[in-house]
Amino acid sequence: MINIYCISMPNSAQRQESFIKEASREGISFKFWDGFQAKELKHPKMSHGQIGCYLAHLSLWQHLIHDEVEHAIILEDDVRITSNFIDKFYTIVSLYFDTLEPDFIYLGYSEFGDFYNKMYRYKRINDHLVIPGYPCGTFAYWINIKTIKKVYKALRKPLYAVDNAMYDTVIDKINHFACIPKLVVTGEIPSIIRSRST
Repeated sequence: MINIYCISMPNSAQRQESFIKEASREGISFKFWDGFQAKELKHPKMSHGQIGCYLAHLSLWQHLIHDEVEHAIILEDDVRITSNFIDKFYTIVSLYFDTLEPDFIYLGYSEFGDFYNKMYRYKRINDHLVIPGYPCGTFAYWINIKTIKKVYKALRKPLYAVDNAMYDTVIDKINHFACIPKLVVTGEIPSIIRSRST
């Protein structure tokens, strides 16, 4: 069984309750991973919410490396999981992992549109996977240990928003894909990432 983690602030009861309902509906076992309060931290290229998000992912990668976790699904607590999520994911595993040998898969992501798709080699691979244009978001992804080590090494010193920094430094240079249709989408709870007060 794959390890699934949900990044969430310890005091985010509403978000955690919402995610638990999503996971329970789909029969998903997971662990919460504590996010970071970053009100006292400053960075010229990130809001407080972006700093906290960056540090949460960084600490989780460090944990996965320490525990030698071969691969994991990492989610954020404001997502909506599509029906039959696990079955859909394992269909992709069974059909394509041996042949495509992915290092990283966006299970959900935001898109900038056709302009970036043309700039960043968007390509449809099959009925389930594409090579995305310029994907944004760290709210849902699958990652293997080889890639975890690469992103942790590249991003130990905060650069800018974690999703863009991951893509620019590592993801665009490895065997990466995105699910179609998306297996996870952003939910109705407003994101705290763009907030400068959290």
